[in-house]
Amino acid sequence: LDVSPIRRWASVVTAGADYKKLVNVRGATSGWTGENGVRGLTATSTLRQIVPPSGELFAYTPLTNWLLQDPAFDMEAFIRSDIADEFALQEGAAHVAGDGIDKPLGFTAYPTVATADATRPAGTLQHLLTDNASLFSADELVDLVYKLRPSYRQGAGVGWIMNSMTASVIRKMKDDYGRFLWTDSLTMGQPSQLLGYPVLEAEDMPDIDAGALPIAFGNWRRGYLITDRVGTTMIRDNITEPGVTKFYFAKRTGGAVVDGNAIKFLK
Repeated sequence: LDVSPIRRWASVVTAGADYKKLVNVRGATSGWTGENGVRGLTATSTLRQIVPPSGELFAYTPLTNWLLQDPAFDMEAFIRSDIADEFALQEGAAHVAGDGIDKPLGFTAYPTVATADATRPAGTLQHLLTDNASLFSADELVDLVYKLRPSYRQGAGVGWIMNSMTASVIRKMKDDYGRFLWTDSLTMGQPSQLLGYPVLEAEDMPDIDAGALPIAFGNWRRGYLITDRVGTTMIRDNITEPGVTKFYFAKRTGGAVVDGNAIKFLK
């Protein structure tokens, strides 16, 4: 099961407690010289430490032993599947909009400004402000793509993230020649494309509205990191309460933006 749709594109690491990642905020500089030219000191990279917020996603479910012993229906298998679906919904929501308190810090929870990559403070993402308070144009979608530097527009994990309502609006948009901007996938299991890049639908993304961030475009492999401690675990307790078996499911996971230049929003 895809625990979160964001997992399809984000970087995922399995690590111990308090995982830390060093990221390059400002790169090293260099210069040119001849054989006997002067070689002055150049700037050293500026590093920033990021600790993705994390927490434990849990479910604690009691079932009577009579239900578990019913041969007509595998209740334990049903509970396992149902909890997996619930964890998928909760984790997906946290990676999009989590507040970072005992849970991941979602990428839409970061402050955004209109200033370019070289001038924004660390931990701030860039948005492109639309001309209309509640609509956007095809030209603005193109502009958003090119807000992302060329080196970020290559490789795996590059694409659009939006919810189904926003996708339904873009699905009807056409260029000046009457051609749809949206391209349906011809291969089962592969995402549709918008302006040549795949689209991932995440229902926790905001709807189109004034001041909202309904569309994100970026290199998610470089931009967002998911940290896992272990997979989903289950403790089966049929002792503490006679006639009842309790199932405790848990998954420790976290997440944060690690490269603020890799994710852009249409606002």
